[in-house]
Amino acid sequence: MQADLLTQILAGVSVAGLSGVAGAAWQLHRRRARPFLLLTAIDGDTLKTDQAVIIPDDILRELETTTCLHKPTLPYDLSDVHNVVTTIERAQGSGPLLQAALRQSIAALQAAPDAVGVLRAIVPALDMTFFDDFLCNGLVRGTIQLCETPPDLSEMVSLRESKERGGHLQLSLPGVALQFGAHLDEVPALRDLLRPLVNALSRAHGPTIRKAFESILAALDKELNATQSLLPRIHRVREENSRWQCQLYLANYGETAMLILPTGWLEIAGSSSERPLRESCSLVVFDEHQGESITRAEENGLLVSPGAEQQFHFVTSHLQREMQHGNEIRGRFEDGRARARVVFECVSAGLRPRRWVRTHWRPFRSATPASK
Repeated sequence: MQADLLTQILAGVSVAGLSGVAGAAWQLHRRRARPFLLLTAIDGDTLKTDQAVIIPDDILRELETTTCLHKPTLPYDLSDVHNVVTTIERAQGSGPLLQAALRQSIAALQAAPDAVGVLRAIVPALDMTFFDDFLCNGLVRGTIQLCETPPDLSEMVSLRESKERGGHLQLSLPGVALQFGAHLDEVPALRDLLRPLVNALSRAHGPTIRKAFESILAALDKELNATQSLLPRIHRVREENSRWQCQLYLANYGETAMLILPTGWLEIAGSSSERPLRESCSLVVFDEHQGESITRAEENGLLVSPGAEQQFHFVTSHLQREMQHGNEIRGRFEDGRARARVVFECVSAGLRPRRWVRTHWRPFRSATPASK
């Protein structure tokens, strides 16, 4: 009788204990971190300014023959390559517009009957922002030649020098104010180099201005041909020395914090049945310090508080040229028909405190059109 009573008491205690444990576990699970995760962007041209690169000799030789591009100084790093790419892309974007404006001005100068016609004819070219940069670079590099105006001509209009933009020249015409020759105070030699064009403009001498514009146009034609040839090759140097950068957004809708662990994977696949290519990644946060963007590797992980939002990045551990499937991955990115996702571990309260988290698949391609 006593034995039966003792068994019933112990059974009741066990059930109550198990119920308490189960209840506590359920409460812990209910309060677990609930991440809402988005893979917002993938970029294959991640810059790391101290990443040393080797620039092929043929590219360096061609850089020395151009108007706007400058040969970097040793030792070369990835920011040097990026600056060359940016300058080429600007020339490719603005150059054709300046070409058309110069041709329009040259044709108008040839037909100008008088000084008023000459001053009207120069507006399309001088009104282009790229005119100033290209002219000054060409004069300094010696790719643009200017000839002198006959000395017996009287001045028709005056050019005024302003201290803005590091010192530049202003030419005021009816209905328009033209300016060129920026940074005259920083590069004093530009004053002497620009003097022939200044004299021609102030005297509205059409033949001299036309010859100057023809020299600028010839240099620009050569520049655009050179940059068109250089762009894919210098782009390749940048790609091979870059890492894949995956930008993520996470919102923690749970009641407890979660810790994103510092390593993960980038997975790329062509179809749902294909085994994905994988590249190891490190957790990185982009931040600002004294107004400049900086990257900070989170080697101990990133803590996301309950109710908080966080943007962060996973960046591949290897450069593209170091990856076993680097060329194939870049080819798929350029093709634009593959898809990618990021996989990483996180730690939080719950029945499974450590678990893998996967983003949704997203198209593996550039967010901007490729340069032709």
